[in-house]
Amino acid sequence: MAPTFAAALRDVRAKSQAARIAAAERLGQAEAAELGQAVSALCAVSDDAQAIVRAAGIRALGELGTQHRGALAAEDQVIGALSKRLADSSSQVREVATIALGQVGGALCHRALEQALDSTHPEVRFQAIAGYVETSDSAEPRKVIAFLRDQDAEVRSQAARALSALATTAPGAKTAVISSLKSALEDSHARTRAEAALALAKLGDASGRDALGVALDDTTLRGEALDAIAALSLKSYSDVIARLARNVFTSPFDRTAMARTLARLQDARGLELLRAALAGFRAAPRVLAVQAIGELGLVELAPEVIKLVDRARGVDALTLIEALGALAGAGSQAAREGLERLAGARGRAAELATTELNRRVGAQSQPPSP
Repeated sequence: MAPTFAAALRDVRAKSQAARIAAAERLGQAEAAELGQAVSALCAVSDDAQAIVRAAGIRALGELGTQHRGALAAEDQVIGALSKRLADSSSQVREVATIALGQVGGALCHRALEQALDSTHPEVRFQAIAGYVETSDSAEPRKVIAFLRDQDAEVRSQAARALSALATTAPGAKTAVISSLKSALEDSHARTRAEAALALAKLGDASGRDALGVALDDTTLRGEALDAIAALSLKSYSDVIARLARNVFTSPFDRTAMARTLARLQDARGLELLRAALAGFRAAPRVLAVQAIGELGLVELAPEVIKLVDRARGVDALTLIEALGALAGAGSQAAREGLERLAGARGRAAELATTELNRRVGAQSQPPSP
């Protein structure tokens, strides 16, 4: 069992390594009233003789930074403890400390992360780029652009990913960012090319269309690649996506995402795949399919969705009602009638359906905008 808060404060000095780790994990869940004591104890743990314990203490500080956003941002003790570990002998500790600085946030952490960009350790530079961009709107794009030429391929990939966000917060740098990302499309590392293509797509630039195929083959990037292909209306990828969707090794979740993309590309195979997800045995893909059908306003599939009014087959009431409402708004009279049937029942579903109907009626009765 996890120790109590009082026991955790005591156990940070225990002889047992396991006890010290358990204490750090418990302190990372401290409430607001316990924050001061927890921070002091965790700063001490971050100086433990064992790297695995130091990592646990630093990770807990990061969790506190996330849970109590802003409360630790001005704590010199915290910033000092984390900054010290950026040069730790353990690569795991260095990386966790860099992540924790981003979680704590604030001006002091932002400056510490800016200095960490010059680290000789690639894992620190990798995490520092993300934290530097996320902790302040004043992050300078040119500093991140420089990392597209870093000697470490993973760092270059991280820089490409971060630049799309920077171009949004610093619109004056958008031209330079896009130009740099286009150059990164020639990188020798496939992941970097894929990240550059995805970043360009988020900025509305299709220059990386060819590299999106690499992202599509990477399961960790596939969702973003599908969104990019749909957003840029790259119908040339329709056959590739359909082929992946038919692959027996493709997960049901990826298959539903592919169906959604094909539907956005106005490819009839997307409707077929969504119809199959609705009729399948698994509830989770069915829920995702219902969400996609509602969000895309696919009235062609309204009859299949309406069947769930009588037998939900694992689809929660809120998801079903929101989809029916969207389909009704897209012109499906049958979806509206399904909502009315639910509203005439009892319980939570009836309340949600009634609210959705009232919202739809109210929206339709509004006078047109001048």
